[in-house]
Amino acid sequence: MQTERTLALLFASATLSLPGGVLATGPNVIAPIQRTLDDYLARRHDIEGVSAVFLHVDPGDPGPAIEAWSGSDGLRDNAPINGDTLFQIGSNTKHFEAAVALKLEADGKLDINQTLGECGWFYSNTNNILAALIIEKASGLSLKGAFEKEFKRIGLHDTFYSAGRYPDAVLARVPAGLYKNAACLSYQPAPCERSTLAPLIGKDMRLQNLSWAGGAGAIISNPRDLAKWVRALFGGRVIPQRQLDEMKKLVSQNTGDAVDQATEKEPAFGLDIAQAYKADFGGANPDRCQDHRRGSDARAAGT
Repeated sequence: MQTERTLALLFASATLSLPGGVLATGPNVIAPIQRTLDDYLARRHDIEGVSAVFLHVDPGDPGPAIEAWSGSDGLRDNAPINGDTLFQIGSNTKHFEAAVALKLEADGKLDINQTLGECGWFYSNTNNILAALIIEKASGLSLKGAFEKEFKRIGLHDTFYSAGRYPDAVLARVPAGLYKNAACLSYQPAPCERSTLAPLIGKDMRLQNLSWAGGAGAIISNPRDLAKWVRALFGGRVIPQRQLDEMKKLVSQNTGDAVDQATEKEPAFGLDIAQAYKADFGGANPDRCQDHRRGSDARAAGT
């Protein structure tokens, strides 16, 4: 989903295709990464309202992964974050839902090429909510049950979904998230003087009931599990190759026509993942996974 709030904590997860041994966990690697995170937090804390930063880098087999974090959870005791900290992952939820739907297609329980009246495919928050109903009808499970089946199968031990308020045991691991976006929402009529969500500004969204987001954005997880998920998804361990190819087919965001890859002026979508041209990242990179709607082959994910 296009989140309309700024969390009091920034997290990132990346899975990289690098030769084994390129990345290591020795002090020559960890120390400069830690300094970079500490420096970023010091510079951006007040500007962005960020209270902490968490980084996970997975170079693939044989590893090892690199993790580093800096800052606090922003709660009453201002405790430092750690490797067990969890986050609302927002629209990263969407590609979990797309994979579940595509697995049902692989099992012969639905066809994503049917029209919406029959079942159909989707993107956008509203359509992800509708897709959840389709998944439940096709699978015979609740969306929570369908998600948890995949979490268990892939070994995601720090990834959770709730159709209502999360249990206290999960919320205790989630840092404060302050709503700070005063801008008018994209669907408000112009000219707009005040955001519909202005009453939420400055409030902690950590305890909000995420049932409004559902399959569009209600999963709670961490960078470690997200990296594991992306490796499994694009490594062919979540859905068969045919469905993975369907997921990676790109269409232009501007025209809806099929494209081979995104360009600077034409971002592209697959099935709940996206590809975009980012000059400061080195251009159009088909190995970068964006977090929502339609997109590209990916071995890296971030939010």
